[in-house]
Amino acid sequence: MFQLSRYIKNAFRSKEKVELTIDLIGQNDIEWQAELKERVKIFEGYSIKSFYNGILNEKLNLYFINKANLKPDYLIGADVSAQKVISSAMELLHWKIPITGVNSFKNAQISTGGIPCHEVDETFHSHVVRHLYITGEMLDAA
Repeated sequence: MFQLSRYIKNAFRSKEKVELTIDLIGQNDIEWQAELKERVKIFEGYSIKSFYNGILNEKLNLYFINKANLKPDYLIGADVSAQKVISSAMELLHWKIPITGVNSFKNAQISTGGIPCHEVDETFHSHVVRHLYITGEMLDAA
């Protein structure tokens, strides 16, 4: 996230829309969809909360259930279609979070700029200034 924050700040400077996409599952769409289809067969007649149990932690599960305009106690097959359940869970691969701003320098945990890494050797000795060693926050690690 620290490395991403540099690009986020630059995007805000350019007045670009910034959105972070997170894959919470780590599978491709085809594999995940196949796994969800099998899971729906197993959980048909059970609640959506039961279906989601074990995928993520309970609070995240409830977040995605609510985000899909579903209720945790809806029964798969009776109250909600299998396809609706699958499409709600597919979002776990592509969770989009809008980034609305960055904090000020006063609250920063990192800053951009610094000495380019190509100007120092593996012992952190500067190629530009003799007898100068550069470490830590002085380096631009981008």
